Amino acid sequence: MHIEDVELLFRPHPQMWKEFITSGEMPEAEQQAYRAEYEKRPNTFIDTQKDYTQMIYASDVVVADATSMLAEYFLTGKPIIYCHYQRDDFLELGTQLARGYYIANNWEEVEAYLEMLRHGFDPLRSRRKKIQQEVLPVSDGMSAGEHIRDFLKERFLEADRVVEKELS
Repeated sequence: MHIEDVELLFRPHPQMWKEFITSGEMPEAEQQAYRAEYEKRPNTFIDTQKDYTQMIYASDVVVADATSMLAEYFLTGKPIIYCHYQRDDFLELGTQLARGYYIANNWEEVEAYLEMLRHGFDPLRSRRKKIQQEVLPVSDGMSAGEHIRDFLKERFLEADRVVEKELS
């Protein structure tokens, strides 16, 4: 896929390159050639930063296999193209969220989904929103930080009341 108005950010798992060497799947020399080829293209990048939150906010869509990052990405409401693998076994939350993923079984399907989304057609958008409201509700308008603050405040006040009662 070579489209000038699309930037592809490749974010490999931190252990991927080492695992490829260990398994013999891709020797180091082949990896170096692959990375050099990938990085010389004008619209492809390899992200090796530890913090992936910038990638989440800067991207328009993610193409991924099973990863814990998908739940975080789902909260953005942006499309997820999930590359199905035979051994995938989601936990309950992942199974619920997957109802809002575009499932790709091969590269041709990934390209077709990207092309569809690139043209502004996102038929799963409303489903993702509904799943988010059902599975990950935040209906009171407060941020996660405000919820944590209030929870801790209440716990500390409760502990103070117990201590005062014991002292009296």
